[in-house]
Amino acid sequence: MADLEASLPARTPSPVKAVTRGLIESSIKLRGLVVATAVGLMVVGVTQMQRAPVEILPEFKSTTCRGSGRDCWLGSSCPGIGQ
Repeated sequence: MADLEASLPARTPSPVKAVTRGLIESSIKLRGLVVATAVGLMVVGVTQMQRAPVEILPEFKSTTCRGSGRDCWLGSSCPGIGQ
């Protein structure tokens, strides 16, 4: 098995793998900064949620359809629409 691995050409890591590996290694080394950033983002999110307007009562207006059944049907133009 060792002879087989020695005979294979050395593979160079792709740039994407190298960047991913570097990002993971950096985030492990700077885990305090990562946690502080996550907590900060959560605080910002909670404050934004508290400031967001909330509708107390929804609209109870029913959906209306204008036009008569004999004048408007699929495939024909409805008189009065677009005028």
